[in-house]
Amino acid sequence: MRPNPPSRSAITQPFGLASALTEIFSDFWDDETQENYLDGDCTLHTVMFEFSSYFVAASANPAQLQWLARLIEECIAIDDSLENAIGTCFLEHLPAIDREGHLTRHFSPAVKHYIRNRC
Repeated sequence: MRPNPPSRSAITQPFGLASALTEIFSDFWDDETQENYLDGDCTLHTVMFEFSSYFVAASANPAQLQWLARLIEECIAIDDSLENAIGTCFLEHLPAIDREGHLTRHFSPAVKHYIRNRC
């Protein structure tokens, strides 16, 4: 895995966000899903809705969780459609997605503050 998250400009489009998530979780998407992203049939919200359904925090390794936490921090840094997709389609549902706090323990103070105040 890369030591740094992708640039914000790379993840502001559905294909870029899905690609970044797939770098962390290689089986996140299949060829058919990738084709839908390339065709423009998906939004940032679609990507995060699908990722929320896919993600199982307890089965992720610590490196994946750290990388995802850093990606999330980058995604919520600016109040825009990317931040909204991450917040509404993933972070708002985190208590159900990550009941044991596997991912949450990797969050920076900025992400924890965001969750307390926005979700």
